[in-house]
Amino acid sequence: MADSASLVGACWGLRYQPYIARWWESVRTLNTKPDEIVLATSTGDPCGLLATIPDWIDIPIIKIEIDSDDHDVIWLAAAQGATKDWIVGMPIDDQYHPQALDFLAEVDGDIVIDRCQFLQGGEWIPTWNTNDTYNRGFAPAGIGPFRRTLMPMYLECFQAYWCDWLFYLLAVQRGVKAYKTDNYRIIHDLGHDHETLSGTNSDSAKRQWADEQLNTIRAEFGL
Repeated sequence: MADSASLVGACWGLRYQPYIARWWESVRTLNTKPDEIVLATSTGDPCGLLATIPDWIDIPIIKIEIDSDDHDVIWLAAAQGATKDWIVGMPIDDQYHPQALDFLAEVDGDIVIDRCQFLQGGEWIPTWNTNDTYNRGFAPAGIGPFRRTLMPMYLECFQAYWCDWLFYLLAVQRGVKAYKTDNYRIIHDLGHDHETLSGTNSDSAKRQWADEQLNTIRAEFGL
C-alpha cells in the first residue's frame, strides 16, 4: 500500500490573493492526488484562501485560522495540522508540478530530493552532494516532501531565516535517509512582481544577514 500525502498551503497577507486561483489549478492537474489538503491563513481569512475552495475538490480539507500575520507561525500551523505520512507544501504564490506526488509510488527514504522549474524560465536540479552544503544547489528548492515523523526536526529549523536550508543541514548532520528523484515538484515564482522571503525583490541586507546566520550554524554543526 502506497504512503499517504498531505498537501499543505499557507497564505499570509493580501499580496498573495492574486495567486490563489493558479495554486488551485496546479492541484487539479496533479498526476497523483493527495489524501488531504491542509490550509492555513490568518484569522478571518483576509486573503480569501478558505473562501475559494473549488467545487471539484473531493478529498478532505483541514482549515486552520491563526491569530497572526507572521509567515512562520501560519506555515507551521499548516504543517502541524497534517495527518498523513508525507507533508508536501509550498506558499500559495508557487504552483505544484503535475509530477509533485508521483514519488509516492517509488519512494525509499524520509526526505525527497526532487526538481524545480522556475516560472520565469530555467530550473533547479539539486545535487544532494552533502560534502558541499555551502552551495544551496545541493538541496531542493524550498522544503521538499518529508515524512511527518520528521516534524520534531522540522520545528528546529525555524531558528534560522533560511529555514529550508537549515532543514537540509539538520538532515545531513543526523543521517536522515534521502530519496533522489528526477520528478519535478514545484513551479517556483521568482517574485519579480511581488516581495517574497527569498525572491528577486527581497531585501539584500536581510539576505546577507541570513547567510551569515546560517554560516554560523553550519560551523557549529561541523559541515
